[in-house]
Amino acid sequence: MRKDQLERLIANSLQMINQLPGKYNNEYFYHEVLQTVVAFLPNADAGFFFMYDHKMGKLLIEAAIGYDSASYRKTRLSVGESITGSVYQTKQTRLVNAQIDVIEAMAAMTEENKVYYEEALLADNYPEAAVSFPIMSGEEVLAVLTINSFTASFDESITLLLDEIAPYLSVLCAQYQLKIKEAALEKELELTYNALRNEHQQLQRTTDLYNNLASLMSQNKSIDQMMQAINMSTKTPVAFYDELLYPIASFGKSAEHRLPDNFLASREVQYTLSVKKWQLISQVNESILVMPVVGAQTVIGFLCAWIDEESFNDGNRLLLEYSASMLGLELMKKRSIEETHRKLAGDIFEQLITGNYSDDVVRQAKNLDLDETDYFAILICEGKLETTGFNQYFIKDSWTKWIQQAMKVAGMDGLVTQRGMDVIAFLTVDGEKDKSFARNKLKSFTKQLEQIPFPVKIGIGRVYQGFVHVRKSYADAKQCIEMLNKKKSGKVLRFSDGGIYRLLLDHDKDELDLFVHDHIGPLLECKTKKDKELLDTLLAYVTFNRDLATVTNKLSIHHNTLYYRIKRIEESLHVSFANHDEWFDISVACKIYLFLTE
Repeated sequence: MRKDQLERLIANSLQMINQLPGKYNNEYFYHEVLQTVVAFLPNADAGFFFMYDHKMGKLLIEAAIGYDSASYRKTRLSVGESITGSVYQTKQTRLVNAQIDVIEAMAAMTEENKVYYEEALLADNYPEAAVSFPIMSGEEVLAVLTINSFTASFDESITLLLDEIAPYLSVLCAQYQLKIKEAALEKELELTYNALRNEHQQLQRTTDLYNNLASLMSQNKSIDQMMQAINMSTKTPVAFYDELLYPIASFGKSAEHRLPDNFLASREVQYTLSVKKWQLISQVNESILVMPVVGAQTVIGFLCAWIDEESFNDGNRLLLEYSASMLGLELMKKRSIEETHRKLAGDIFEQLITGNYSDDVVRQAKNLDLDETDYFAILICEGKLETTGFNQYFIKDSWTKWIQQAMKVAGMDGLVTQRGMDVIAFLTVDGEKDKSFARNKLKSFTKQLEQIPFPVKIGIGRVYQGFVHVRKSYADAKQCIEMLNKKKSGKVLRFSDGGIYRLLLDHDKDELDLFVHDHIGPLLECKTKKDKELLDTLLAYVTFNRDLATVTNKLSIHHNTLYYRIKRIEESLHVSFANHDEWFDISVACKIYLFLTE
């Protein structure tokens, strides 16, 4: 073997190895080694570089010269199969120096591999000669090189040349594989380092958020401030709702960030309620990550984040999961305080409506920001509770929260508590204001209450100044509930809007019935359809305060017909509607009749 060729082979191979894992890859290296060997051996013009794949249990072609790559890459040789397989098995060089012998040696290939080989041939026939030799590392076969000649036979001395260069090729291949393993290890270490660094960064973010939220909680800061800290940490709009979807706090949220109409009924939220795990509600522009806020083993709220699924990562999701836990603790603490206040308010209310205005009661009321000189009005909310147990309290709690939210929207001060099956509210106005201001504020709040979405009745007593009159406002509110139940229409009634009906509640039914018959009795004894028309006409005439256009439209009659009926009514009752006192008595009798019959 020529010394300069051997030195060039080693130098070129070492250069490639030292430049890994940059420009060169496996195929390039093996191709260069194979190219050098083919160029070095006399009459060689083609060849394969095989390596054993331990996972597949097959010999695979890593590089080739003089063959079509689209076909030879499909080759999978078993140990002992064809010339190459036998060399791998015996670990001995094999020379086949005649085309007929080459064909015979390759006849042991599977039909599939034979087809791949023949498709890969660039010449018209099989090679004239083939020599295959192993590259060894101790007792291990690193690779098998099979060199072909399509033009002439190999000299018998070629095996000596191969014996001479094989050790150098073994060193090169072994060093190359070590370099590959080193590069893979460096890559693995880099990935491990990056993973540890990311984990450290995430841990630091979690620690920072924990310290921030814990500090806010220890300082009794608001949930609003906690939500601001969560938004700054996760860089995403967030909102916190209770289990009834009343908004508690939000940060970074705009009008576009809203919950779907069917949020609570959606499959994702039902799953969240069931297993207490986060869920993702996918939407066109932004998706909603729903985190359950759990307290005492029950979902008491939802932390929602509007996210871009492509840019949002697991780190931010973990921060939100942790934040939901902290919010659960804070909400439970807040509710515990509210429950204590509610109980105290309920105790004070019981004392006040029984006439106990002791110094101890006054002192407790002041602790709840109730000043004995303020204006007070009592609100009673009652409804039918067809359920029992927890569901019953859940329903009442929803009434309570809605009323509290309405008070907040209307700027109405006060406390909300519960008494038996009813929800009770102290509605307060600063005692330094005049009474008309308090009444107007209460009137505005009443309009807000009319939007309540539950099947309830709400009565509101008159405005009084000082604790001593709380029991009167409570009695007023109870009368309003009675009037609402009597009228069977409307949800909210303020005592001052009750009109004459609030006076009628204080009179005996028989006495009221007697008054009605004394004044419109003849019309009540109607036996014919025409008699009934007279009663309906009178009731409409009174209800619409003698507005002829409204009455005729309501009864769908001509105005001449109305004049005729009014004349008949006056004759039947022996009265004249032109007489003020007689008209007043008839009007009151009609209103009492409607009150008794509604």
